[in-house]
Amino acid sequence: MESDNKDGVRVLRSTNPVTQQPIATSFPIATAEEINVAATAANKAWKTYKNSSGKERAMFLRTI
Repeated sequence: MESDNKDGVRVLRSTNPVTQQPIATSFPIATAEEINVAATAANKAWKTYKNSSGKERAMFLRTI
């Protein structure tokens, strides 16, 4: 279910399918521009990440 949070941001709210009770966590709905910015950043990051070694990737994943 979509709604606005207290800051006026559009969010997606979920319901527990077993109990039909609302789940406390809400998820912001991204705009098309936000999605494009994220996709562009991911593409740029992939160009570096794909050439990294397994050891470098492991260190990166432990860091994040």
